[in-house]
This record gives sequence, C-alpha cells and structure tokens, in this order.
Amino acid sequence: MPEQSIYSIKNHDATNSELWDKLVEESATGTFLHSRKFLSYHGNRFEDCSLEFWRADRLVGLLPLARSKQSPEILVSHPGSTFGGLIQDGTIQPIEFMALLKDIGSVCMESFNCRKLQYKAVPHIYHKTPDETDIYAFFRLAVSVKRVDLSATIDLEQEKDMSQRRLRCLRNAKRNNIEESSCADRLEEFWELLIANLMSRHGVQPVHSVEEITKLAKRFPENIEFTFAIQQNRVAAGMVNFHHKTVTHAQYMGSNELGKKSGALDMLVANVIGRSRSQGLRYFDFGISTEHQGLYLNQGLHRFKSEFGGGSTIYQMFEIDLERLVLHS
Repeated sequence: MPEQSIYSIKNHDATNSELWDKLVEESATGTFLHSRKFLSYHGNRFEDCSLEFWRADRLVGLLPLARSKQSPEILVSHPGSTFGGLIQDGTIQPIEFMALLKDIGSVCMESFNCRKLQYKAVPHIYHKTPDETDIYAFFRLAVSVKRVDLSATIDLEQEKDMSQRRLRCLRNAKRNNIEESSCADRLEEFWELLIANLMSRHGVQPVHSVEEITKLAKRFPENIEFTFAIQQNRVAAGMVNFHHKTVTHAQYMGSNELGKKSGALDMLVANVIGRSRSQGLRYFDFGISTEHQGLYLNQGLHRFKSEFGGGSTIYQMFEIDLERLVLHS
C-alpha cells in the first residue's frame, strides 16, 4: 500500500509562474511545452486546472492540467500540448508518487468534479535524464494505457545509413539546385501548401493557424525554427521544427508536387538532421505516424521517416479512473 503523501497540493497560482518555469527548466523531463509561457499562449481556450506540489515551502513538482473539450468530467495533461505529465525536481520517489497520485485523484474529483484523468506521458527521448517514476506508479496502481502512438526517431549519436531511395532523392535535389531559406516571409506560402496536403491526405487542418505559429515562434525564437526549400522562386517544401533540450521534433513538414518530384523535402530533412547532430542534440523525432487513437498506422508515412535511419518511439496516454485510483489499496 502506498505511503501517506508528504506533499501539499495547490491549484496553480499565476504569481508562481516564474517558479513553475524555473522548475520545468531544471527538471529531467520538462520541455518548453510545459512552461507557463507556452501554456498561457492558449489564453482562455482551455479551463486551466494545473496543480503544484509543495514540500514545506518548496515547489517540488507540477502537473499541467486542463478540462477536456470533449467531456467536462475529464481532465487532460495537457490538451494544448503534445504531452504533459508530472514534472518534478528529482526528490519525489516512486512510492511517494503513488501516494501523491491518490491525492491528485481526490483533488481532481473534489475541486473540479472530474471522474477521469488522461495523462500523456513524456516520451523517454525527451528526458534529460531518465525518469519514468509515473509509468511505474501506474503499473502498481493498475492504471491502463488508453492510447499508444508510434513515432519515427533518429538517434543522432548513431550514424545509421539512409535507404537507397532517400539517397536517390537527395541526389535529385542537388541536381535541381534547390536552395534552403529560413525567411519567415515564406511562412504563409508554406502554410497554404501544408493545409492543402493535410486536407487531401487526412481531411484535417494543422493544429495551429499561421497566425498562431507565428505568435509562438516570437515567444520561443530559440525553440521554433522555420525552414523552406525554394525551387523556381517558390516554396516547394517546408518544415516547422521544435527544438527541445535533447530533441529536434518535426512539428510540421510537407511538399507540393514540384517538391515531391525534386526531392526538396528530403533535402530539408537531411539538413535539419545534420544541424541537430552538430548542435549536440541526441534525437531527431519525426512525430507520430498513427491515426484514429493510435489504432491505424500510416505505413507509407512511417516508412518514409524510417528510411532516414530512424527507429520507433512510442507516445503513451494513460486514462485514470479517479474514484478507482483513490479507493485502490
């Protein structure tokens, strides 16, 4: 049976935002997606229910939370971020976290009238140092995995060869004299290309509008990068990359018909991978190739990504029945 928690839980107070972001920066698993600076960009889109964990007068942990748009009885960590999950200073031990998790359940039921918590764990490649305390606690408390998505990831410390198909595309791009540009003035042109791609292939829009991604890039100039392949004075392909402590993540990428024929996107991907490696990052993460709650794998897309020399990484979401959690012995 988990020990009684030695931590006090408080609703996030905006006056603690600086302390929150400091803990994110110093933690093993925090990314800029966990920061109040990032989460606050959503404005009033989500009802924030984030929690702070204190030991005496010291902030030692935090959990970004907001109410689900699909159901008011569900909290998500975090609906405005690729992943959420517990951020801590390294002092919360596994058995302590099990007790803390029960208290989190009680707070979520009593303060927010919620029955479930959907917890998007931080994938291990985003950890500065390993910390999967939460996943072990979920196993002990019989919390089930709700969703698993598959991403293609390149270990930048391993020089794994690209496929012959990708190498042919890179040679083709070189023959076509494609130039790379990071000029933000090209962003709207790329966004039109991206919207057309996503609508034709998946029937969806980008998560961000061009105005939103521009605003985010201004907030995080060190973390968000635009790069475009220019051919015949047009954007033939483009990428939006999120740079984390250990990972470059391809948030968006796409090409038009001209770019597909010329290998423009292959050139951009290879260039970004090379720069990430030279900057000392550990991984290049393409992002997930799964749809329909992880139950469908787009094999062609995953193969394209893997042919750059990548392996597979999982993104896990756990769904916690709060009443069952609190009553678990």
